[in-house]
Amino acid sequence: TIVVTGVTSSVGITDTVNGSAGQTMTIGSGSFTVQKDASSPSYAVVSGASTGVTLGVLKLRATNEDQYLRQIRLQLTNTASSSGSNFVGNAVNLYDGTTLVGTATFNGSATFATSTLMGNGLLLPKDTDKILTIKADLINGAGQAYTAGTVGANLVAGSNNAQGMSSSQ
Repeated sequence: TIVVTGVTSSVGITDTVNGSAGQTMTIGSGSFTVQKDASSPSYAVVSGASTGVTLGVLKLRATNEDQYLRQIRLQLTNTASSSGSNFVGNAVNLYDGTTLVGTATFNGSATFATSTLMGNGLLLPKDTDKILTIKADLINGAGQAYTAGTVGANLVAGSNNAQGMSSSQ
């Protein structure tokens, strides 16, 4: 029970509060968008055994709430001239600035790889652009000069897993 007395009127009001749940109001669920960033290379000639080669740069933006990007799915861009075996450990690395946040491995002859990001995932602050860079170390094997074709990985649309920090959706 709560008793409130008016400052001007001196009239008291008694209210009884029960423990039942009130109504839930949903303001909006979070979402995020992904675009190729302007700094993403379109084509580069690199030699075998090159390390830290930037394959792509993505710009992510959360709306309505902060989100954690938990995993991301990538696809090789040119399967005629590249495969996961072009990368050391068949893997590409995902960076937030200079911080490694995940690794995606192309198993066998697979052209798709899914990365589970480290910790809680990559924090995407609401209404702020976040840059995610895809890099790889290239192998130095027979026929691996990487001068005649492109080796790269791109984001697969509609296959990502993010969770809103407020809505948990």
